[in-house]
Amino acid sequence: MSDWLKNIKIDPSIRTELEKRVYEKLREEAKKKRERALKLRQAIEDQSKKEIKEITDEELKLIGSALFWAEGSKKT
Repeated sequence: MSDWLKNIKIDPSIRTELEKRVYEKLREEAKKKRERALKLRQAIEDQSKKEIKEITDEELKLIGSALFWAEGSKKT
């Protein structure tokens, strides 16, 4: 399409308005995406709180150790 439209001149004020609309649309979409992510994170946290009532210090130490070992080396 760019080849077809390359000779069409757009008034600078119209171009500015179009760019502004695109920018605003992108901001709205980013905001919606953040809100969805926060809702999902909150739902996961709420479900986890229902499933895991209490963790002892010993269990927490074992979980932390397992996560540390599972992470692996960052060196190549």
